[in-house]
Amino acid sequence: MVKNLTDQMVKFGQVKRGELGIMGTELNSELAKAMKVDAQRGAFVSQVMPNSAAAKAGIKAGDVITTLNGKSISSFAALRAQVGTMPIGSKVELGLLRDGKPVTVTVELQQSNQNQVDSSTIFNGIEGAEMSNKGQDKGVVVSNVKAGTPAAQIGLKKGDIIVGANQQPVKNIADLRKIFDAKPSVLALNIQRGDTSIYLLMQ
Repeated sequence: MVKNLTDQMVKFGQVKRGELGIMGTELNSELAKAMKVDAQRGAFVSQVMPNSAAAKAGIKAGDVITTLNGKSISSFAALRAQVGTMPIGSKVELGLLRDGKPVTVTVELQQSNQNQVDSSTIFNGIEGAEMSNKGQDKGVVVSNVKAGTPAAQIGLKKGDIIVGANQQPVKNIADLRKIFDAKPSVLALNIQRGDTSIYLLMQ
């Protein structure tokens, strides 16, 4: 790792870090249970940045990255640290779990622009969000989010559409309330934001 960074300093005069262009968090047993994933360690992908290296490779929100070049990944932080030492343009092989099935993708790393953020901080509650049914059983629309509230802290935004939670479809507010009433230890909300699908995590 030190040699790699030194080599970059010699070549470029500064450290140029590669990145995947994802947001995510560590996969723990509670999140694995919520997402119905048969794994206890890895990096859970909550969002893929548009036009990023990950997007170009076909990585999706909800994927769990379990290996990097054949070696196990213990957490999102570990993945970010390893990728950050690799030169821009490097091709890496990632092992994923997607809907419980193993998938392998090859990613060509792009230059870091600080978009890759660890979203491991999980907040309590969803207070501060006003919601309504989208209609035709197409989800729950977030019509307003008050600044500084738990809803704002987890990243909910006005216009978001909640279409799933803990791998269960959310067609309307009744579906969402039923999932909340079960009091899961972790809640993974599947959000449709424009043309992008992301996950927001709550505990």
